[in-house]
Amino acid sequence: MRDRKKRSFCHRVLRFILPKWVADDFYHRFSHSYWTRGKIKFESVLTRSEGVTKKIEKTSSRQPFKRINGGYVLSCLRKNKVETILDVGCGSGHLVSLLNSNNFKSCGITINSEEIENAQSKNIYLCDVQNFESLKRIGIDRFDAILSFDCIEHLERPLEALKNINKLLKKDGLFISYIPPVRWIECDYHVVVYSPRQYRWLLNLSGFELIESEGRYLFSKRGVTYYARKATEGEQVYPGVLQ
Repeated sequence: MRDRKKRSFCHRVLRFILPKWVADDFYHRFSHSYWTRGKIKFESVLTRSEGVTKKIEKTSSRQPFKRINGGYVLSCLRKNKVETILDVGCGSGHLVSLLNSNNFKSCGITINSEEIENAQSKNIYLCDVQNFESLKRIGIDRFDAILSFDCIEHLERPLEALKNINKLLKKDGLFISYIPPVRWIECDYHVVVYSPRQYRWLLNLSGFELIESEGRYLFSKRGVTYYARKATEGEQVYPGVLQ
């Protein structure tokens, strides 16, 4: 109780000194149980990913365009004359239903069978984006655009997943993805919450060229939405650092 009152007092002091959104971010991040459970254990990415994959993936009922500028995404899809769309990590299919109601031909994939049972759309398939063979169940070889919101940070093999997404896109296809802000780095279901620099490098390695990004990674509740275009057939866009 004393520690809680002390943190609450520090929070009020921070809000007096700093802008409200900065103070709230500091408070929520450093009052997280990860920092207050006593001895801090620094885990490697590999150890953390093994722990995450052993957990049962929670069911997602994420609403369309949560923390994302949905109007801009839709205008970007129309501007690029997109017709077919795949939603990777679609949850219960709310976004798929919204896209279909906006005259797009869309479908989604998830690794959770419960989400398919509760799906709002019939075009939901049980597939793992990290396994290209399972993606053949969709029955569509190429898409004009692929969306992936709140998904990549959950994956144990993100580079493999992004290369598979590249394979599913048509030439110059559009890939729009969302990564939450750094405050979500301690979430039990996240393997790595990528910084803009890390994620851009992953995109480059898997054959994408980043067009633009929107939002903030640090001191934000919003996160970053990335707009990328397929530049090569899975080959890295820029040479390796050591080459």
